[in-house]
Amino acid sequence: MHKRRAVKTDRILIRKELTEIWNDRVARSCMIIIPIVLALLIPGGYLAMLMIFHQHAPLGDGLMALLTTKNEWMNERQALFAIFSRYICPMLFLMIPLLCSCVTAASSFVGERDRQTLESLLLTPVRTSRVFQIKAICCIMISAVTTAISFALMALVLSIGDILLKVPFFFRLEWLIVLVLLAPSITVLGTLFTAAGFFKSGSYLESIQTSAYLAFPLTLCCIVPFTGLLVFSAHVLLIFWGIILLADVILWWINRRSFRIQKIAL
Repeated sequence: MHKRRAVKTDRILIRKELTEIWNDRVARSCMIIIPIVLALLIPGGYLAMLMIFHQHAPLGDGLMALLTTKNEWMNERQALFAIFSRYICPMLFLMIPLLCSCVTAASSFVGERDRQTLESLLLTPVRTSRVFQIKAICCIMISAVTTAISFALMALVLSIGDILLKVPFFFRLEWLIVLVLLAPSITVLGTLFTAAGFFKSGSYLESIQTSAYLAFPLTLCCIVPFTGLLVFSAHVLLIFWGIILLADVILWWINRRSFRIQKIAL
């Protein structure tokens, strides 16, 4: 009986969290705009520029070094698109789960203060640690759905580019690691990082801005391959995944121990 009541309470809290996050105009706008820009407009705009404004010019040695010996047959247009889909698009894609998880977590944790729903949360007959778990799970669920839709949009654009330019299919082992391992771990990282600092943020928007600094390393990752310092092979991506996974475990432990509902009101 007690277990059934606990399950019912969890369902009510989950429904409440999902509804409040989606009804948050800022969070909903970000979850719509971010995928459209990063997964659709940027790849689509790049493909359109290659198809319309392309000028024949030899690629530099640095760009040619990013291509494997199997792809040396490509012309300039094909090579530019292959490099874009292989090295830049994965980092653009990873920004989506990161930014969306930060926004949803800010709405869930800090947003309670702005929505003035603390009273009902304080009166909920659920342990504080369970409240934190439900909030985190809801943020991860919404971000995961947004990420899946974003990948479908980006995959559509890149597949069209592959067909038009007659280049090999973009989805390789590196993309599989990004989609299956890195994207979920980064979603958890964004959620827990925002949750860890929610009581230090003065407002909802300030919390979003602070958490968005996590996107800076991913921005650098778009540039690093072109410097010749590091190429994001499958082995390198797996190392990054291990580092992020370790950070997730540490942040989860810190949040579970330090989370207090009363801190939201401070």
